[in-house]
Amino acid sequence: RILLPKGSRLAIVAAAWPVAEEEGGVKTRTPGQLSPMHRRPVLEGPVVIDASDAGEDIAGSLVIDGLVIADTISAKPGGDLGALRLYNCTTGATGPALNHRIFSNADNTRMSLVLDRCIVAKVDLPHATGTIEVTRSIIGEDLTADTGGTGANVMVLRVPQMDTTIAGATLFGRTTCRTIHAENSILTGKVEVEHRQTGCVRFCYVKETSALPRRYRCVPRATDNPIPRPVFVSTRFQDPSFGQLTLGTPLAILEGAEDGMEMGVGYANRDPARRANVRDAVQEFAPFGLAPGLIYMS
Repeated sequence: RILLPKGSRLAIVAAAWPVAEEEGGVKTRTPGQLSPMHRRPVLEGPVVIDASDAGEDIAGSLVIDGLVIADTISAKPGGDLGALRLYNCTTGATGPALNHRIFSNADNTRMSLVLDRCIVAKVDLPHATGTIEVTRSIIGEDLTADTGGTGANVMVLRVPQMDTTIAGATLFGRTTCRTIHAENSILTGKVEVEHRQTGCVRFCYVKETSALPRRYRCVPRATDNPIPRPVFVSTRFQDPSFGQLTLGTPLAILEGAEDGMEMGVGYANRDPARRANVRDAVQEFAPFGLAPGLIYMS
C-alpha cells in the first residue's frame, strides 16, 4: 500500500546511489547521480495506491522505474491519483503467463498514465479522464496465437474516456478509447475510438474492422489481397523473443513503419537498417571466392 498525499510526487526507482571518494578519503554521494547496474528488484505482492483527496489542489503522482511487479497495480476507490508513470517495468508477471488484472481504478477520475519501455498485461481505467501514453511497450499477450485461437479478441486497453497516444508499441488485444494518436505500432485486436474527428493513425497495423480516425499508410489497405498479418516469433510472455517479428512477416509490416523500419515494439531497434548495414559490409569485405550468408538465432 502506497500512501500518496495531495500535491506530492513519489518516485520508486531501481538504482543505487554510488559513493565517490574525494581527496583526503572523504566519501560523498552526489544528488541525482544514480546507477541502475545490478538492480533488479521484484515485488511479489499487489500494489494499491491510496491517494488522498486533493479537492481543487494538485493531486499526488507516482513514478515507478525499473521494477518487476508480479501482481496487480490498482488505485484505491475514492482516491484522487493525479498521474502514474511506469518506466522500464514489467507488471502482472505471475508464472508462465501475464496476470490479466493489471491495472484498475475506481474514482481517481482525473488521473493520467504513462507506460514507457514496459510490459503490461492489461490496462483497465473506465473512469479516468486524463491522458494515456504508451511508448516502446507491449500490452497483453496472445497465448492462443500458435494454435489459431482468438487471443486478439481479449480487451487489453480499456480507457473509454481517455485521450490515447501510442508510439512504437505492440498491443495483443482489443482497445477502446476516447481519441487516439498512433504511429509505428501493431494493434492486433479491434480498436474502437469514440471521437474520430480528431487524431490520426499512421504507419500502423490495425485490424480492418476497427473504428478509427483518418489513417495514413496503414496496413491492411482496402486493395490488399491477401491481407498482410504480423507474424511473431513468440506471443507468450515467458519467451525471450516475446513480441519479436519473424523475417517471414510481410514487408508491408516488417519494413512498413516510418523510415522503412518495422512496426510495433521493435521500431526503436531499427533492425531493417541494421540488417542492411551488415549485408553491405559483408559483401564489401568478404574474401574473394566466398559466398557469405546470415544465420539468425531467432
